[in-house]
Amino acid sequence: AAVAKTAGEHYKKSLLELGGNDPFIVLDDENLDWVLEQFTKIRMYNTGQACNAPKRLIVMDEFYDRTVETLEKRIGEMKVGAFDDENADVGPLSSIGARDEIVERLAEAEKNGEATIRVGGKAIDRDGAFMEPTLLVDVDPKADVGCNEIFGPVAIVYRAKDAAEAIEIANDSDYGLSSSVWSTDLDAARKVAEQLRDGMTFINEHAVTGAGLPFGGIGRSGYGRELARWGVGEFVNEHLYRVSDQSSAGLSPAL
Repeated sequence: AAVAKTAGEHYKKSLLELGGNDPFIVLDDENLDWVLEQFTKIRMYNTGQACNAPKRLIVMDEFYDRTVETLEKRIGEMKVGAFDDENADVGPLSSIGARDEIVERLAEAEKNGEATIRVGGKAIDRDGAFMEPTLLVDVDPKADVGCNEIFGPVAIVYRAKDAAEAIEIANDSDYGLSSSVWSTDLDAARKVAEQLRDGMTFINEHAVTGAGLPFGGIGRSGYGRELARWGVGEFVNEHLYRVSDQSSAGLSPAL
């Protein structure tokens, strides 16, 4: 906000690519094991330190328990290690301070009854900024851990009774970077995707970037788009040149 204010005061174009609290909606359980495998990989990529990582998993009531059980096992078995540890699934955070901030937020949320830690949540007693990969359930969407981005290896699961409630949960955020909808029914997935308030929405994939795809969000996730012609357009000023033949100049108004 401070950068945007300064740019505005000087009439300068600006682009803000900020954080996110991306929803990952699963509409059916036909390929649930595969979908949860994708979610875990994408969420824990770079130790969860990605602005467009899926941070809120939203599933239907009928397979919520199975989802939690599967993720608790998957996340609990993830090995934490250094960059040169070939067996490591998750690495360290960017700093010890960043790690400690997340661990403190998780402990405070559980203490206040705002979330339940199903697995992980603690700092690891070793040199470096390591923490246990974590799974949160029963999260209050209005609490700090529910409405603010957690920039680390923490997955949150919400339950919804149907697609309409899933959309409501997904859109209940000040962020709006990206989102995804997962289903074997592409028409149903598309209908949900069209109702999500984000800069980027994917179906049966998440966090996809490419040189030819516009990248950016809305709300607290910023404004403007990076990459390709969209990115170039953010930082150029179009200059119109219009030439008229002298014999017809001024004879008729320009349309």
